[in-house]
Amino acid sequence: MACEISVGVIGYHIARVLAKTLIDIPRLYPELNCSVRLKTLCGRNLGLLKTVARAYGFHDYTVHWQELAEDPEIDLLINGAPNFLHTEPCIAALDADKHVFCEKPLAGTLAEARRMSQAAGRSNRTTMVGYNYRFVPAIILARTIVKSGQIGSIHQGCFRYIDEAFIDPGADLGWRRDKALSGRGVLGDLGSHAIELARYLLGEPAAVSGSTRIFTDTGENRQITAPDAALGTLYYADGSFFSFEASSCCTGRKNWLAFELYGLEGALMWSLERINELHLYLNRDRINRVSGFRRIYVSSRDHSDLVNWPPVEHPVGIDISYLLELRHLVERIAKDQSVKPEGADFGDGLRIELICEAFEASARRAGTEVDIEI
Repeated sequence: MACEISVGVIGYHIARVLAKTLIDIPRLYPELNCSVRLKTLCGRNLGLLKTVARAYGFHDYTVHWQELAEDPEIDLLINGAPNFLHTEPCIAALDADKHVFCEKPLAGTLAEARRMSQAAGRSNRTTMVGYNYRFVPAIILARTIVKSGQIGSIHQGCFRYIDEAFIDPGADLGWRRDKALSGRGVLGDLGSHAIELARYLLGEPAAVSGSTRIFTDTGENRQITAPDAALGTLYYADGSFFSFEASSCCTGRKNWLAFELYGLEGALMWSLERINELHLYLNRDRINRVSGFRRIYVSSRDHSDLVNWPPVEHPVGIDISYLLELRHLVERIAKDQSVKPEGADFGDGLRIELICEAFEASARRAGTEVDIEI
């Protein structure tokens, strides 16, 4: 039987990307046999709200998120609001028996994340956190290579997400620069993606150490209270360790989420700035004197199970991660199943907040190693 998912959306920035993608899914994936209806858009700027609602084909709009949680016609809440507006709408929607997608990070504080995870535990509905990079085809292939043991026991490497967003003195400060609104600054904004990538590829770290800084505060009444740089180490129970970096003040870097993994039998490298390219080194190639990093272009020709849009040999962009992420969500909602293990649910969101909490505790203790709460 065909299903119909009626959607309420909070926000009109990243939420616009998600709404546009949801519209495309029934057409691109007819095998799901599931239609999507954009019911109500919620935001605070009434003028912008009306414009976006009309452009995207929403049936209604409101400035009160409570209306979305209470609307019996809405099956799925998409929360793309700033971090400080994640907790209450998501909990209210779960308590009203709705599926919930929340943009990352799950919450601004550990206490809020616990409440949200507990609400998900009370509900029998599907939850998902917007860690979209899990669905980048090259990263899916990297995870397969890691789990196959091709590069052997992995002992070290690095995970980083850096850009230059706050280098410009005229940059918009926004809520991300206010710790009371963002929760953790760049650690939650970019760093949570890098941490999630480490978890996705390697599993749960056991401890962290690190420091945070504010580099772009010029002292000219900018009132920046959230860190814009974080640097540290992720420690695993098997003795392996990995450097970690998050920053919005790295001049020249546009959107550089990257990892390097070094195993006893080989190595892997990837960067978002070259989203389709995975670099693999295998020790066994030394036998034939052809060793070196090989570039694997993750395309539809050779990896049709990972890349099914766009067709043929066109390169994919960042939008593929949102498309595959929300396709997965729609499929799991239709089947009334969890998004795990491919996707990140509210339990995963809580784990990342526990890691970030330990990182901040280490920063307060001059970089001392801190165990992550189990």
